[in-house]
Amino acid sequence: MSKARSMSKKPTPIRATKKTAPDVEDVAAKVTELSIHLAEASRELKDAEAAQEKNATYQLVRMVDGGDHDPKNSHELSKHSFELLVAFLKIIRQNHGCSTPVDAFIVSLHYHATRAMTPKEIREDLDKLEEDFEEALSEAKQLHRQYPSLLASAKE
Repeated sequence: MSKARSMSKKPTPIRATKKTAPDVEDVAAKVTELSIHLAEASRELKDAEAAQEKNATYQLVRMVDGGDHDPKNSHELSKHSFELLVAFLKIIRQNHGCSTPVDAFIVSLHYHATRAMTPKEIREDLDKLEEDFEEALSEAKQLHRQYPSLLASAKE
């Protein structure tokens, strides 16, 4: 029989008869075997995720250190530091300038922190935050007055 012909042949269905009906003990053994495999796969997945997180942290520390990260003298990121970095990334992504004044202020501080900032510059940024915040609140109130039904039906 040719290969093409054997592949197109439909498999014969198994008919449930007394001879082919699976034994309850066989089914229980198979379920136990599958449960063990599932538990092993779950453990392997958790191990892989932990290794992936460790590698990502290593790469991040390496980037912060300018590529000079020596694993032997590792200053691993603590969980808290890692969470701070994740929070900062969220702030960067949701920063839309003066319409998100707090985010803009935090990003601005970070930008200026790459050089020596003076207290005067920090006060100027803080003054801009206060102005932008008041303006954003005013715009939100105006939008609410102009489109109350639209905002009430808006999903977050």
